[in-house]
Amino acid sequence: MQGFVLLRSNSYMAKSDLDGRFRIKNLPVRKHIFRVWHERLGFLRSVPLGQHSTDPTGRVEITIERGMNQWKTAHLGPDLFLHHTDNA
Repeated sequence: MQGFVLLRSNSYMAKSDLDGRFRIKNLPVRKHIFRVWHERLGFLRSVPLGQHSTDPTGRVEITIERGMNQWKTAHLGPDLFLHHTDNA
């Protein structure tokens, strides 16, 4: 068995479901830095998220504005995982 502990100063995080979907509700209006991480591969780089993409450390900066802030789709296909090495 293994487990992960994520220490945060706020409650804004998400774990994807079995289909890879996730939702983070009630984010404050401002710029946020998100990190994309996989338990075997570590932080994922060059992940497309709407019109943004993660940097080499898995980070992406996105501004949440008033009103609807919804990505239609952020698809992470299997080919994405073939290009990453275990950097955890």
